Amino acid sequence: MAVRAVRNESKLRKIQTAIYYVLFQAMFHTPYKDINGTPRLMSRRAAEILKLQSHDWFLEPEFVIKSMRYKLPISVIETVWEARRSGMSRGRPWTGLEFFKNMIVYRVGLK
Repeated sequence: MAVRAVRNESKLRKIQTAIYYVLFQAMFHTPYKDINGTPRLMSRRAAEILKLQSHDWFLEPEFVIKSMRYKLPISVIETVWEARRSGMSRGRPWTGLEFFKNMIVYRVGLK
C-alpha cells in the first residue's frame, strides 16, 4: 500500500483528509495513516479472500478494513503525492457523505 509521505494538496483538501482520518481511526482502529493512498497490489489469494465489492471511492478503505478483518499483512511504501497538473477531481461535496455512509455500513458489519 502506498502512503503519501508528502502531500501537495490545498489547505481545504488537507482539512477534509484529517477529519476523514480521525473518523476512520475512531471506527476501525487502523495503524495505517493513509487509508486512500494508492496503488494497492495484492496476490490472487488475497483478492480471493478479500472479495472487494466497492465500485466507488471506498475501494481503498474496504481493502484496509477487510485486510485487518482477515489478518492479512499490509506492506507500506512511502510516496510523494503531487498536485494535479491538469484535469479536475471527480470528487464532489457529497463524496464525504458517501465515505461516512460506507464507514458506518462496514462498522456495523453489514458488509
